[in-house]
Amino acid sequence: MLFQKETIFKSSGSFVSPSIASIILSLVMLVSTLISNIFIDKVGRKVLLGASSIGCFLSLLGLATFFFLKEKLEILDLPGRAFFKKYSVMKSYVGLFLGWIPVFSLVLFVLSFSMGLGPLPWIVMAEIFPGKIRGVASSFVTSFNWGCGFIVAKTFVDIQVPYFCVTTFSLLL
Repeated sequence: MLFQKETIFKSSGSFVSPSIASIILSLVMLVSTLISNIFIDKVGRKVLLGASSIGCFLSLLGLATFFFLKEKLEILDLPGRAFFKKYSVMKSYVGLFLGWIPVFSLVLFVLSFSMGLGPLPWIVMAEIFPGKIRGVASSFVTSFNWGCGFIVAKTFVDIQVPYFCVTTFSLLL
């Protein structure tokens, strides 16, 4: 998701420019990663993983809700649907008054991820492998992780467009 943050901000129609939102997100990531180093030993790993999972869930739920509302209101505003013209006013409210939701959701996601789900698996991985195979196993796990990240980054746009076409077509019928 963070590989495509500018695309997400552009498609949200937020009042915050995508470049400024990306800078804010990067600063939050830097600060939260530094803070997580302090909290890992003091709070405990289970608590941080639980709080991080809940925070990531809530932030992605907020982002999904925003895009769901935005998409539904754009579909209702198609030409030839005079009955739904009152919703075009609501569509502008989504971008104007709720445009802060994508930025807030992604900041909350980065904050939550950087506090638990980001650094903790790497710490646990270094502790669970025996010393004999730690180097080979760690390199395999790291390669697998970045390989999956590459697949997600390369298929984001390809998956996004057909999904929009299918949902638009199904709602028009």
